[in-house]
Amino acid sequence: MVAKVAGIKSRPSTNGPREIPGGLSRAKIVLMIAKILYNKETESQNLAESFAKSLEELKVPNELIDADTRDGAALAELYDLLSRPSVVLLRDDGSVIERWQHALPLATDISYLAHQ
Repeated sequence: MVAKVAGIKSRPSTNGPREIPGGLSRAKIVLMIAKILYNKETESQNLAESFAKSLEELKVPNELIDADTRDGAALAELYDLLSRPSVVLLRDDGSVIERWQHALPLATDISYLAHQ
């Protein structure tokens, strides 16, 4: 639902699934992001950056996170990501759709899960 205040539209809420207005099937979109954890200045950085570009081409939101930063360490601990690179596909509420370690998945597999 979009609220109108003095003729200005506010942004729709991003909490949970939302309906596509005017869609014939009234399909739902689940907002998600692929978080890619890597170690800086290693082969995992090259793999992670290349993988992120592939996801961008497929219109999959993603975020590269250096494992040696505070955010990277927190992400690794929260989702038990022990190897690099690792990928965790999250819903907007932080729940896990899928995670991969030891080897990166195909970008098309993540795109499929993201656009279901």
